[in-house]
Amino acid sequence: MSDIATAAKVLQDFLSSEFGFTVHDKETSTLMKAVAFGMDVGSAFSSGLPKGDDFMTRFATTIGKEVFLPKSIRDNPASLIEVVTHEAQHVIQFNDTHVEFAWFYLTDASARAQFEADAYASGLSLRCWLTGETPNESIPWVLDSLVKSYHLKAEDRAYAEAALKSHMASLSSGIVMTRSARSAIGFLDKNYPDLKGTIR
Repeated sequence: MSDIATAAKVLQDFLSSEFGFTVHDKETSTLMKAVAFGMDVGSAFSSGLPKGDDFMTRFATTIGKEVFLPKSIRDNPASLIEVVTHEAQHVIQFNDTHVEFAWFYLTDASARAQFEADAYASGLSLRCWLTGETPNESIPWVLDSLVKSYHLKAEDRAYAEAALKSHMASLSSGIVMTRSARSAIGFLDKNYPDLKGTIR
């Protein structure tokens, strides 16, 4: 039986090479500490933003081609497989549009909902590969997280819900819709096929 911790690290290296991004430890990043401080200030005046401590310890963050992963994700191989695929999809979105991606992500809630729905679907596709089950039960949690931590309104939540349900329907039919998930699954199928459907 393959070691999932090794598979997770090798997959991270593969995806970072495939899509041209660099992974950093979030808790050592001066930039991320500054953003966390801004989150604390912003959350005092607006809902839909995480607290700085949550931002640093629970959330992966991608800026352009730089991916910042907290220890809680790095130390959990199944989470790392799922999250690094999610973040790789954000890098793909950035690579496809560059300035437009950053602009729309920051200024257009419906665009942000679509970007995040596709990225979450990427990660959930890997959860499906690992567990052998389509993770439809995760949709409410994802939607709650998007509203609570990504500053989305009710109409944006509905948009994200429709996109996620579409992705899950495709997964149920054996179709993986996002590029990062297709690359990750192809890599795992080739190199760690015995892990498929074994993680509960």
